[in-house]
Formats: sequence, structure tokens, C-alpha cells
Amino acid sequence: MTPRFGSLALVLLVTLPVLALDQWSKSFVQSHMQLYQNISIVPNYFDITYTQNPGAAFSLFTGLPDWFRLAFLATFATAAVIVLVVLMARTPIGLTSLGYALILAGAGGNLTDRALRGGRESTSCARTITTSIGRCSTLPTARFRSGSH
Repeated sequence: MTPRFGSLALVLLVTLPVLALDQWSKSFVQSHMQLYQNISIVPNYFDITYTQNPGAAFSLFTGLPDWFRLAFLATFATAAVIVLVVLMARTPIGLTSLGYALILAGAGGNLTDRALRGGRESTSCARTITTSIGRCSTLPTARFRSGSH
């Protein structure tokens, strides 16, 4: 399989389904949960918490004006999508190209949010998925946030 054909397959089989799941989960959280509400999926192991993050990852840029933050983050996400598409087209199928496909879904989710929701709303929704091991439920082993959503 050539890198370009493989890249198209990864976009269709990995990136688009993950992007759709990302958008569905955001919609679900916003319509079914209250701010800071926590839903335990698997008690003491897997939780979903509705938080808000008006900036980027780790709340970067929260102090900037909304118009600047929106323009900056949308430009950055667009550049990331372009770079990832080029990298995927040049990379043979493997773990690296799979990683690019997953990152592309995240960058595409950022762009989709900004295009569909615009303004402050697009930069304030975040889902935090926390996993913990055994009795260490207060010490998450992994936290996955939807970044600047």
C-alpha cells in the first residue's frame, strides 16, 4: 500500500470516526451534564467530568481577548491540519501514521468547534476523562481533555 493510499485509508477509518466521536461526546456533555458534574462510568476507574477551559491546553491564553484567542487558535489548528496531512502523505502505514491520524482528528475537532460554534462558546467546553488504578482514585493515571473546546 502506497503512503498516499494508506493515508486516505487512515483518514477514512481512523480520523473521521474519532472526529465524529469527539463531536458527539461534546454535544452529549453539553446537553446532559451540569458544569463540574462527574459521571462515573466504571467506579474508581473511569470518570467523565464536564469542565470549561476558555484557553488552549492547560488553560493557555485564557487572559487574552476572545477575538484574538479564537483567531490565534484557529490559525494554529489549521496549520497543524496542513502539516499532519503532508506528514501522513509521506509516511508509510504504521504506528507513526496512526498517531498522525489521531492527532489530525483532534486538530479537526478544534477547527470544527471554532467553525460551528465560533466565539467564546467554542473555546469553553472541555470533557475530562479520568482513569485511575484501584484505590488511587484521587490520583489519575491519565487525563484526556478535549483541549481548547
